[in-house]
Amino acid sequence: MNGLAISTLKCTGFAFVAVLAGCDLLAPRVDSSREVASSITTLNIEMSAPIPAAPAPADPKATPRFVYQLQVFQLAVPQRSISDNSDFWKSLDEQAMGFEVHSLLGKNGIRLGVAPKSDMQRVEPFLSDADATVQRMVGTAAQNVRMEMRTNIDQQTLFWINRAGEQIGRDFEKVDNIVFLSFRQMPRNPDKVRISFAPAVRSRIQKFQVGPRGGERIVEVVNEQTLFDLGIDVELNVNQYMVIAPSTISDVSMSVGRQFLMKETPSGLRERVIVIVPSVIRIAEDSPSP
Repeated sequence: MNGLAISTLKCTGFAFVAVLAGCDLLAPRVDSSREVASSITTLNIEMSAPIPAAPAPADPKATPRFVYQLQVFQLAVPQRSISDNSDFWKSLDEQAMGFEVHSLLGKNGIRLGVAPKSDMQRVEPFLSDADATVQRMVGTAAQNVRMEMRTNIDQQTLFWINRAGEQIGRDFEKVDNIVFLSFRQMPRNPDKVRISFAPAVRSRIQKFQVGPRGGERIVEVVNEQTLFDLGIDVELNVNQYMVIAPSTISDVSMSVGRQFLMKETPSGLRERVIVIVPSVIRIAEDSPSP
């Protein structure tokens, strides 16, 4: 894996931490083609690696190449302002992953929809909010980028429904709720990107370990349990965007939607909404002179 640079322009709202593993990446930094309000916290991830060469053209014209840019917004909005907003969701396709997946996510407190970028006027006011953050990733692919949703949780009881319709419950101590995000090009189709998204619980357990000379020390063991049944795998056109938000089931305190996509504040609950906006950046390299 090649070098990774992260720069934070401003810190507001909750924190973003991204760790990148296993990527085909780009060396030069590419600025976003979309302007975002200056109040938004921005984490730029620059990734370095050669871009796979395109087949040589038959004429001396420039050789087209491309990379993807993913803008991943996290919003913190008043409870039910998006999850229960019918005007907001009416332009979003909530069946993009099929009825069964849509139903399963809804039962676990998660709501997902896809819409054309031409309809982004419904979400744009939220993107400019002072509590919004945006993380930009540029490259041909990225795998298992960690997004921290809630951290330093002393105790947590979590219930979820799996694909077999069974309810599973677990108690956790000393945990962080995170989300793994990956993306890659669809084969032979640079205008589509496959986005994978899965919630996980990262636990930290301290154990006593006896050294070779009989001395004891405390060792922290980190374990990450991914909720694979609630994983999302979407083929998104670069002319579309995706919204992941809590559903009304997130009112249940031990649901995944409540524990991952709701934030407790002194003034009340706020919804954590994720908006993913992909784009393809085409790069032209001049052919060598004859």
